[in-house]
Amino acid sequence: SLDLIAKINIVPEFLNSILNELDKLSILSQQEKGNIQYLLIKEYSENNIIFIFEKWESKEAFETHKNTSHFINYKLNTKHMIQSDEIFIKET
Repeated sequence: SLDLIAKINIVPEFLNSILNELDKLSILSQQEKGNIQYLLIKEYSENNIIFIFEKWESKEAFETHKNTSHFINYKLNTKHMIQSDEIFIKET
């Protein structure tokens, strides 16, 4: 399986916009074959930080996810809304 944690630092004025985009992405990602978990957590102590926790059956399922239209659209639609991000991946 593949576990992923993403820490996203959002440009503050885009917080609501990116939350809407992430909600759409989350719903569609959870419907994908190979997705075990897709969880969004907003960090309330730092208003512009969001964490995404993903669990996939395999690296292949995750790679397929990265090539879906909803993931590609999310990346294109939010590129200007993100100050920085950190991605941590663990394969087991």
